[in-house]
Amino acid sequence: MDSDLCQLLAMGSASGERMERDRLYLQQRIFIGLKDLNTGFDSPVIRHFSAEDFFTVVDRCERLNVQIIGIEAFSVNVELLGIEISSEPGFGWARRFVEEFREQVGVTFSATYEVTDLADRR
Repeated sequence: MDSDLCQLLAMGSASGERMERDRLYLQQRIFIGLKDLNTGFDSPVIRHFSAEDFFTVVDRCERLNVQIIGIEAFSVNVELLGIEISSEPGFGWARRFVEEFREQVGVTFSATYEVTDLADRR
């Protein structure tokens, strides 16, 4: 087998293992105890939360050094209300985005995360 192909296959396997490890970390440390509002309208691996629960997600991400890359807000009819992707450091931008939709009934929030090497994995 070509050495470049072997290298690509090894990278893919390592990438898949990391994705699974990160998914489990989010599930066990960030999402634990929160109600997932994804009732099947999105991929089963994408969690949707109420505004209150998403504020908890943001607080936990901040405390455990997990980066939030982007956030999506959806209406009760699963219509996309907004997307925020920020290069701003910290978590203030995420809190401001959720606050914009907080008073609307039935809004859910999902996000893309990066479990960095600095994440508290204890």
